[in-house]
Amino acid sequence: MYGDTGSIGNFSLVSVCSLVPSMILAPIAGMVADRYDKRKIMIFGDLFGIIGTFMVYTLYSTGNLKVWHICLSIIIGSIGGSFQRPAFLSAIPILVPKCYLGQANGILQFISSGGQMLGPILGASALYAFGMKGVLFLDFIS
Repeated sequence: MYGDTGSIGNFSLVSVCSLVPSMILAPIAGMVADRYDKRKIMIFGDLFGIIGTFMVYTLYSTGNLKVWHICLSIIIGSIGGSFQRPAFLSAIPILVPKCYLGQANGILQFISSGGQMLGPILGASALYAFGMKGVLFLDFIS
């Protein structure tokens, strides 16, 4: 965002659009994850992410992408992620035998931290190799 617009305000707006829905919905999402089918909630969260990514990909491909489109897309993805995260985390104890729960949580934390560390590096490499349209397409199909 900053690279294309040169605006710190737009960059900050994107960050706010990413964080605020998660902060607002976290208590509700945790309750929903405890009471309803975790698999369906994770599918619902993924669907929201797909919708947001497809929206940006389509608008970028047609040359009609604006800052507010990106913000809306990020809000949609953040809403889905807000519900997906607690459903996924609460499913771990159900799926993993009790004797391996500590190891499973450790692996999950390692993968999460590794993704946060390597994500920006891999994202920049993919942007260089495939361009923005390619990165958006890869994000959509993944």
